Parts: sequence; C-alpha cells; structure tokens
Amino acid sequence: MAAKNAYGQSLSAPAPSSQVQPATPAPDAKAAVSAYVRQGDRAFAEGKYSEAIAAYTKALELFDTNEYAYYNRGNAYRKLKDYPKAIADLTKAIQLDPQNTFSYLYRGMAYQADNQVEKAIADYTALIKIDPQQPLAFLRRAEAYASQKQRDLATADFREASSLYKRQGDRVRAERVETQLRLLK
Repeated sequence: MAAKNAYGQSLSAPAPSSQVQPATPAPDAKAAVSAYVRQGDRAFAEGKYSEAIAAYTKALELFDTNEYAYYNRGNAYRKLKDYPKAIADLTKAIQLDPQNTFSYLYRGMAYQADNQVEKAIADYTALIKIDPQQPLAFLRRAEAYASQKQRDLATADFREASSLYKRQGDRVRAERVETQLRLLK
C-alpha cells in the first residue's frame, strides 16, 4: 500500500513488525491471514476503504496481534473519516509496535481531524523523538501549532520541515512549506 499526502510525498506502509509478537497464528491460519492482508492492501490501493477494512478485520479475527493489519485498518478508517475507529486501531498498532512512526503520524492526523489537536501534537512529537529526520512530522506539528495560534512553535517547525526537505534534495516540498510559513506571518 502506498499513499501520498497533500504534499505529494509518498508514504509507504510499514513492513510487518520485526518485533516479537505475543502470539502467532496457527500454521493453517497463517496463509489465510496473509491472504486477507494482501486483499486489504489491494483494496486500499484502489481506494476501496470499506473493502480493505473488511479484509483486515478478517485477518485480525484469525490473528488479533497483527500490528500491520491494525495499522492498515486504522488508516482505512481515517480515509473514511471514522476518526474514533482510526484512533482505536492506530493506538493498538502502537501498543504492538511502539517504533512504527507511521502509526503515530496517521493517529496524529486522525486526532487533528477530530479536533483533538493537543493529542495530535503529542503524536507528532513522539514521532519526532523516534525519527528526527522526518520532515512530515515537523510539518504536521507546525500545522497543528498554527491552528492553535502558537505562531512561534509553528514557525520553528515549518522551518525545520523545510530544512529537512532541502537536505533530502526535495526543493519542491521545501518551497511548499516555505509558502505556508510566509502565509503564517
């Protein structure tokens, strides 16, 4: 599953967790879990979010500690603007794999869309602690700060996002962030 954010940045789904899972599916269920997850990934990629949710749900019925399925189902709920369910699934994904930066990003986006901006800021901050080179985390946090009229904090994060995009050789995204910064003033 690959998604693009509003700035055109490609966001790939995390690989299934390399952490030790509390349990593994029964050998005969493993193939079914994988098939449901692949089915969900295909539906998600085609924008069929309800179908994706149904497939990930089937996978979770067979293996309820599958962080990847929770992450993807949560992201599908987010796409459908069902923010409470998105937040619940992304929270479960974070519990299963606290290093999955995309779970923090998308849960933060769900919180922000659900007008829980302080929780969104906390998630973006957690993501930055895990990956301080992720410009999108700074950008999203800057937007959250700006929505709260916290100009100094927003300005600092917009600048950091732009700087990181420049260091990554992405001048187009850096310029988009700089435009947002100019509009903030």
